[in-house]
Amino acid sequence: MRDHRVLLIEDNDVDAAIFTRCVEAMPGYQVVRVRSLEQAEETVERLGGAWFDLVAVDLTLPDAMDLEAIHFARTQIPQAVCVAVTARDPDEVDERALRAGAADLLEKGRMNLRGIQRAISHAIERNELVRRQLESERNLRSVLAAWSEALYVVDEDRQVVFSNDAAAALAPGVLDTEPGPRLRLDLRPGDVLQTDVRLPGGETVPAEARAWGITWADRPATVVVLRDIRAERAAERTRALAELGRGALKGVHDIGNRVTALRASIADARATLPAVAREAAPTLEATLERMERSVEQIAHVVRSSREDATKVRARRLVVDLGALVRSCCQDLRAALEADADLRLQLHPRVEVLGDPADLTRVVDNLLRNAAEALAEAPEGDHEIRVQVSLVDGDAVLEVEDTGPGIPAHLRDHLFDEGVTGKVQGTGLGLASVRRVVEAHAGTVEVRSEPGAGACFRVRLPARGPSLAGIRVLLLEDQADVARANERLLGERYRVSVVHDGAAGLELLADDDDFHVLLCDLDMPGLDGRAFFEHLQVAHPALTERVVFCSGGAATSELEDFLASTARPVLHKPLDLGHAIQTIEDVASRTVGAA
Repeated sequence: MRDHRVLLIEDNDVDAAIFTRCVEAMPGYQVVRVRSLEQAEETVERLGGAWFDLVAVDLTLPDAMDLEAIHFARTQIPQAVCVAVTARDPDEVDERALRAGAADLLEKGRMNLRGIQRAISHAIERNELVRRQLESERNLRSVLAAWSEALYVVDEDRQVVFSNDAAAALAPGVLDTEPGPRLRLDLRPGDVLQTDVRLPGGETVPAEARAWGITWADRPATVVVLRDIRAERAAERTRALAELGRGALKGVHDIGNRVTALRASIADARATLPAVAREAAPTLEATLERMERSVEQIAHVVRSSREDATKVRARRLVVDLGALVRSCCQDLRAALEADADLRLQLHPRVEVLGDPADLTRVVDNLLRNAAEALAEAPEGDHEIRVQVSLVDGDAVLEVEDTGPGIPAHLRDHLFDEGVTGKVQGTGLGLASVRRVVEAHAGTVEVRSEPGAGACFRVRLPARGPSLAGIRVLLLEDQADVARANERLLGERYRVSVVHDGAAGLELLADDDDFHVLLCDLDMPGLDGRAFFEHLQVAHPALTERVVFCSGGAATSELEDFLASTARPVLHKPLDLGHAIQTIEDVASRTVGAA
């Protein structure tokens, strides 16, 4: 079987290159490109019109008016499928182009491999449909019945005279049944519209309807094809969200700095608690804890927004499992019934490497399950016991309740998707727990007896002890941000602070025994970039110890600089787990060499 030969009439080199690359990626397709209608006439005269199977015509050629290129294709190469390409609003030309003989329309600026290949495939399918119809109605029925999309043939009164199997699923949403099956959509050959179709189950899906004129049983009729466009709508929403994300990034830098300052203010307020009246201190402490959780939630949103918008892959961060569990339990206490108690036994500094958001979902799911179990238990004194411990080098989380227990027939399948013992349960929560735990190289199991409560046990690989004696030089010009980050890191490392690049260089001239140089990029005077360039001359060995800190707003020039250094970048507000991992990764290569 010979190749499919495509004649492309396109004067724009870029559009021609995109089209040619996409079409010739399809097996057996060969593209002949000309720049004008005059050249197309010469090519057809030289090779013969029968040489081509498909013609793609630009509707804005310099030597063709309006739809003249389509008329050329239909008259000079009548056996070939015609696809129109336009840079104008498709709504302005779509119907007219189809009526003139184009089998499909491609919009410039949105041409891509999938769209071009689909348009050509559909155009060829439609051309084949018409050809077979001319050969025989019996063959046409076979083609229409096998059409992958919902297809109807309707007469001049919109009465359905034929429909394929794919149309049966949409029939209740697009057909009136009295006095006979009649298409609700009022379409004429060449019409294209988008509509919503209600499926038998009640779901409404977006669809595109296209109509072509044919002869059916020697009478004029219309073929209407309905195509599900949910995937295309989703792609449009994704593009819109990406634009929104790029706009939101402009404010990330300032928000990040303010979150860091709020952290410092909360820490300062907590430091004054001993001087507060004894009766007021607990209330103030509770208020500060709520503020602290809110600030951390904002910080998480800022980091997530930045990562989503820039497509940064999720990393394994250092997570203090006990601290994470304690935070999750704060909100659970308020939701528990008055006769239920929450008891915590948390081993200090049990750390794992993981995704904090995913691990938070694990803990929240287990705590919520325990609380719901108590709600179903007979009246009495009940409690939830939560324990974090180290067992044989593993971090172990146990969540135990005194509820009614789990029926024996559910226990072996409790972590399977869709399995639940609750009346209104979805069977998704514990399935999610298992997926996350296994993704962190851990295990989860449950012990339970009817009437004796349940205990869920999560086991994760514990992170080894951190490097001792790490010295960090923090270069940060904003005093409140510097104070907050010094407090954040000072519990683990020996932190020294300077407020500009010049002061950093002056300190390093006398004392260069630092394992990590945590350097803000945006500083007055000698900024982070200039500081690094001075290090390359005065202390070249120290460049391997630099970790940049950024508020997220960066010019293309700065991004090129960062790429050239290949140094890690932490984003404000600092995430403790990510900061620890990055600092210790850098320090592990310098401890002993410093």
